[in-house]
Amino acid sequence: MQAMACDRLGLAAAVDALHAGDQARFEALTRPWPEDIGGHARRLAALAFSAA
Repeated sequence: MQAMACDRLGLAAAVDALHAGDQARFEALTRPWPEDIGGHARRLAALAFSAA
């Protein structure tokens, strides 16, 4: 995610939400990103959230 969204607004907060297991916040923070970046991050993160 760092490599794809390095200068996106909310990246640090999205990483924090991912680590905290806060899926709703993660998704809200990544929605404003371009769909190819945010969508890919949300698809990958979904695996982590479902395993938690």
